[in-house]
Amino acid sequence: MSVYEDEQGPKRLHYELERMIKQVNNREIGELNGTISFRQLVEVSSSVARLRARYLQSVLALPADNAENAVEAARACELKQLREAYCEAQ
Repeated sequence: MSVYEDEQGPKRLHYELERMIKQVNNREIGELNGTISFRQLVEVSSSVARLRARYLQSVLALPADNAENAVEAARACELKQLREAYCEAQ
């Protein structure tokens, strides 16, 4: 048995697992949310973009806000919250 043949089993298993997860996701999301419209996708995308813009705005303001090159703990917590909100919505 070659190394190539040994690798095919796990690769195939991984492929099947991903395929099954996708099917279950589609079914469950469809049951809970129904058909998602294009308008809904645009609204969600816009919300994510606004969250990202607020996060990036705060990150880009860091050099101006911190002349001593030290980020204050409160500022770091604010950035973390903005990043988490963006990442969660994404």
